[in-house]
Amino acid sequence: MKQVVSLIVLVLFVAGCAGSTGNPVAAHVLENNEGADILTYGDHVFYNASNLAYLDVDSFEKVTHLGEIVSQPKNFNEYLDLCASVLDIGTPIYATGDTSDDMYHLIAEIDGEDILYIALGENR
Repeated sequence: MKQVVSLIVLVLFVAGCAGSTGNPVAAHVLENNEGADILTYGDHVFYNASNLAYLDVDSFEKVTHLGEIVSQPKNFNEYLDLCASVLDIGTPIYATGDTSDDMYHLIAEIDGEDILYIALGENR
């Protein structure tokens, strides 16, 4: 009996550890905070970092123009590359480094002002 209980505990432990949460998707972020200022690019959701004192947009350089915001979806599940919750359609988006690297920071340019966005997720 002791071996059966130990086996059940082991199976439950392994099953619990096997699930991976991965990077958040826009739907999860917006379901928890409908007013969140996010944009999506690649496999990442990026969050406006303007209010984070430890990050200064001036310490980042716009390296590669990735494109412009193409949509502001009303349905949380319709977020694809270059969709945003707050940024206007047409807002230019830039990578701060080589796009072959994992990108964790993007810059949106609004009326000549740079706004830093950081990637959300467990891989940050």
